[in-house]
Amino acid sequence: MGRIAETELLQIELSVANAENAIAQSTLNLQSSMEQLRTFLGIQRAARFEMVPPLELPSFIVDPNQALQFALQNRSLIVSWNAA
Repeated sequence: MGRIAETELLQIELSVANAENAIAQSTLNLQSSMEQLRTFLGIQRAARFEMVPPLELPSFIVDPNQALQFALQNRSLIVSWNAA
């Protein structure tokens, strides 16, 4: 009792290494996303964004047909932004 098998220890160490890798990847993704947002907004200098969720979320119903029309109308804007 109080002892774990070497394979269990190695599995735990692997899990820790995987978790640390996931944190590092998420940090890189955050930095990349912040840079893309800064570029999209046309901000030339370094900027840090702090996301603050609203206290209340409005309730609304989305008409699927209207949403599709809106998406199709604005698709070229998204395509041109991704190409930049």
